[in-house]
Amino acid sequence: MALLENLHTFLNSHTYFNNTLYEYVIALGIFLGIILLISLIIKYVVSKLVRIENNLSNSFLLLLIESFRVRLVYIAYAFAVYSALTYLKTSELVNKYMDRLIMIYVSIIVILAVTDILRDYNKVESARKENSNVIPSGLVTIFKLLVWICGILFILSNLGYNVSAFITGLGIGGVAIALAAQNIVGDLFNYFVILFDKPFKKGDFIEFDTVGGTVENVGIKSTRIRSKTGELLSVSNSDLLKNTIHNYAAVEKRRRETVIGIVYETPPEVVHKVPEILKQALESVPNIEIVRIYFRDFNSSSLDFEVVYYVHYPTYKEIVEGVQAVNLAILDYFTKENISFAYPTQRLVTELHNMDK
Repeated sequence: MALLENLHTFLNSHTYFNNTLYEYVIALGIFLGIILLISLIIKYVVSKLVRIENNLSNSFLLLLIESFRVRLVYIAYAFAVYSALTYLKTSELVNKYMDRLIMIYVSIIVILAVTDILRDYNKVESARKENSNVIPSGLVTIFKLLVWICGILFILSNLGYNVSAFITGLGIGGVAIALAAQNIVGDLFNYFVILFDKPFKKGDFIEFDTVGGTVENVGIKSTRIRSKTGELLSVSNSDLLKNTIHNYAAVEKRRRETVIGIVYETPPEVVHKVPEILKQALESVPNIEIVRIYFRDFNSSSLDFEVVYYVHYPTYKEIVEGVQAVNLAILDYFTKENISFAYPTQRLVTELHNMDK
């Protein structure tokens, strides 16, 4: 008992920065007590959230819960420090800057929580087979930038700065920047055109001007395209939308016209059967829609038949394979019927006349 009284006397008899050692011990106890209490609360709440999480299928709510788990403990530390310092006698300057520092710290934690949700939401949605809810990476970057801008404006406002004047100045500066960087602004505008109008998306095979390839990424300033020959092309969004874009991924069916010539030596009865043979060949290939097959012309070295059909496939690769399947089927059917394909030929006819001398 005497030891405790001596310790109490010792702690109260020593003063540093207007606070006794006893008051510092109490402040430390407040700090540790709040940390312990909040840790227990978080542990209890998290255990409840885990049960809720197991019954949730909404990825956004799951990420919100995860952000709560990760970021709340940092806010708890800030609250504990603030409570401990409030108990102590501090100068007006310390109180002023302490409030500001705590406000800035908590604001940054909230900003990081929001940006984490935006980042992780895309990761979760991209991992799914049906990723129609994925936010384009360029738009995520813009959202993050807007969150930081709003957060910084909130901090500046609470620090006593005139945010309205700052926004006005930012608007004037924005006009100057826009005039100095019209191409960048144009690419950004066209990024939103691509995003909302959707002339193509990632993974589509497109052709424009003399270039063709698969879209790998649609960025804020440029679109990256893997060309048919393998190299990666980076095309500005403005230049890309100036051209007529052929999107083969959006093709439900592709029209194909071809002329097939057979030799003149083909017997007439076989020539009569050729349209039906061609029809059978095309019908043997799936996803082929016949438009017309007819005897078109007497060419210089062949009897020509025109074949017009649609190939019903969703991708350019499958369309090419469908055309190949049709050509192989025609080849097989003609071989089976002993029908010979024509090719450019010239026949030299020599007539001999008996001439009387």
